[in-house]
Amino acid sequence: MRGRGWGLLAGLVLAVSVPAQEGGVGDGWRVDKSVSALVTFSDNIDLEPSGDRNASLVFQVSPALSVHGAGARVKLDLDYAPQFLWYTDEAETRVNHRLAANSALELLEDHLFLDLRAGATRVNASPTGRYAGDGISGDLTQSYFFGASPTWRQHFGGYADGLLRYSFDRVIYTNQDRIEDRYASSPYYDRYAGYGSNSNSHAFEAGLESGRRFSTFGWSLHHSDRKVDYDESGVEDPNFRRTHGRITYPLHRLFDVYVGAGYDDNDYDRSQGNGDGKGWSWETGGTWRPREKSQLTLGGGDRYFGHFWNLDLRHQTRRTAWTARYTEDVTTSRDLLRERQLVTLTDPFGNPIVDPLTQDPLLVPIDIPSPTSDTILNKRFDAGVALQGRRTTTSLNLYRDRREAESGTWENETVYGSRLGVSHQLSRETSGNLFGTVQYTELEDDDEETLWFVGAGLRHRFSEDVYGILDLRHTQNHSDQAGEDYKENRITAGVTVAF
Repeated sequence: MRGRGWGLLAGLVLAVSVPAQEGGVGDGWRVDKSVSALVTFSDNIDLEPSGDRNASLVFQVSPALSVHGAGARVKLDLDYAPQFLWYTDEAETRVNHRLAANSALELLEDHLFLDLRAGATRVNASPTGRYAGDGISGDLTQSYFFGASPTWRQHFGGYADGLLRYSFDRVIYTNQDRIEDRYASSPYYDRYAGYGSNSNSHAFEAGLESGRRFSTFGWSLHHSDRKVDYDESGVEDPNFRRTHGRITYPLHRLFDVYVGAGYDDNDYDRSQGNGDGKGWSWETGGTWRPREKSQLTLGGGDRYFGHFWNLDLRHQTRRTAWTARYTEDVTTSRDLLRERQLVTLTDPFGNPIVDPLTQDPLLVPIDIPSPTSDTILNKRFDAGVALQGRRTTTSLNLYRDRREAESGTWENETVYGSRLGVSHQLSRETSGNLFGTVQYTELEDDDEETLWFVGAGLRHRFSEDVYGILDLRHTQNHSDQAGEDYKENRITAGVTVAF
């Protein structure tokens, strides 16, 4: 599996070469390269309960590459920051791959397109596992994702625009043996049925929507058929099929309304879900755009799994940005992971949420579901606010994620969490930051867990391309499960060189 990870690195180099040949890095492209050398001392590197704590030094080298830009027929967004780690307590070496890459190419002008995507990150192996927030320690598994989507677009004289798309993606989990060995004697081992199964997805989409000649109202008709094939699983491989149409009408230049209807024809194990996965659906809602950087969409309807609602709020002023989003849909944990790997986390202003140590985009989320093969009804709410001052930027994010298992191989779980970050420019060369995260997880069998960590850091620029880094962090976990309570303190120091 290590060879497969380095295969992704080779693919990354090829992805970078395409835009470089297209327009050159100086022609609308931004390429940032750096390397960080860090040393971390932890008083509980394995995140064990009191009495079993083990201290360790961890040496880390993390090169980073960021490429963003667009040429005449290509667009690329790529962030890659692997971690090369050496642990003194076990004399062990590890490599964590962290990648988020998206590429869009126009192969035949205005008709044939190709989207390529790849991702890699460390994810928590269970909703109530050991996690330190940075990928260095915890019950983590390495995940990889890659996919491709060729698309044909056709215009019909301004009356309609058509689309045909085929999509393939592959999700891979590694390091499973360590987790399975750890839980083999646990009373919760039965939760891991189908855990971490690698999988392929094949999807076909066809769509038709109103062209530019429809100025009074808009319309669309869309059909999708997607099959997920798990390598090993205790449940039926899901097949999602949906046909859906929508009509949009502008009541006012600032306000649109829409109505839609469709039919779902799904096949998957629904031993714990509602209905049979099939049925008619309807929806209605509207979008209000009071100003250029403000928009509110609110809607709802009914599908085979019951009533649903959706919300999308974006509001930005010169110094503040506000966001809120709520969605309900049937999906899989591997698809949620894939979606999170496609983009880096951002604040309400759209700025990447970076690692306090290396300033690389943060690619290790803690609020995604466990890597099971179950189909889930996902109800997700996110809200965020950011305040941008002359020297200080503050951001706060809140989320609630309800995951209802459809197949019964996993428990229903509800996750609440918040992230707070404050950065302040202390001087021309020195900046400081404070950060904190708290996450509460509740499982259906009444198991509860609260994870939180807080920290502070300093970043000093010694020269134009050389930065010094100092970081302090405290982590605590409180759990109903025996042996899952732990505390950890760590300090990290190092240097980052950009070139």
